[in-house]
Amino acid sequence: MKKDSITVLSATLGTVALLLGSGSVLGQESGLASKVVPVEIYTCSFNDGKGMADLDAVVDEFNTYLDDNDVDDYAAWTLTKSYYGPEQEFDVIWLGAWTDGNAMGASRDTFRATAGEVAGRFNETVDCGLHVGLSSINYKLPDDGTVADGVLVFSNCSIEEGARYSDIAAATTEWADILTDSGSESAIYHWFPAFGGGGDEGPDFLSVASYPNYAALGADYERRGNGGQFRTAGRLFGDLMDCDVARVYDATTRRSAQIR
Repeated sequence: MKKDSITVLSATLGTVALLLGSGSVLGQESGLASKVVPVEIYTCSFNDGKGMADLDAVVDEFNTYLDDNDVDDYAAWTLTKSYYGPEQEFDVIWLGAWTDGNAMGASRDTFRATAGEVAGRFNETVDCGLHVGLSSINYKLPDDGTVADGVLVFSNCSIEEGARYSDIAAATTEWADILTDSGSESAIYHWFPAFGGGGDEGPDFLSVASYPNYAALGADYERRGNGGQFRTAGRLFGDLMDCDVARVYDATTRRSAQIR
């Protein structure tokens, strides 16, 4: 569906269409699992002589700026590579999420008008070759309802010929219930491209999972493999979708907000 920068992004992450309009998978479907939440992603490399400590200092300034402007509807994380491939030619990912589209639009306008000094400090520290607007629906929330520090897992997924996303949504809802009953601490999201990128090829959507730590990820790995849940997953999804090998990132909370 999307190529160019979206293809680069999907090799690192995953992305539900922010605008449920023409051309999007979700524009053809109804009965979403949850409200659509706007997400943004920057993939960045450190400028010469800069590192994570410099970014930490800029994030402190950024949070002060948001506090001074009474912004309480934006959450953010930085992601660093854990399990990855050669396509991930960057140092850090900035992941942000708003409570809804109105919050996204208002904060973008405010930032463009008033955040020149903070934006300049970011630009001095990192060079971001990609910025895309995404959106997210949720099928299984974290136990405490928020995504804090932890582990994020992303896979590119395509819809099999003859299947519909509504079929996948129903299967994912059933799968989420199975995971919950088995004690899984994962959260499950589906993301689709919204803004940025271009072209005609790439994944139909990406499957995203979050975990509080690697112990929780390993527990799901054990349930899937030695516990036999791979058979259940094959029954639910085998004729509906095909997903590639996942990428894994360590997530650090940079700003907290109650997004859902």
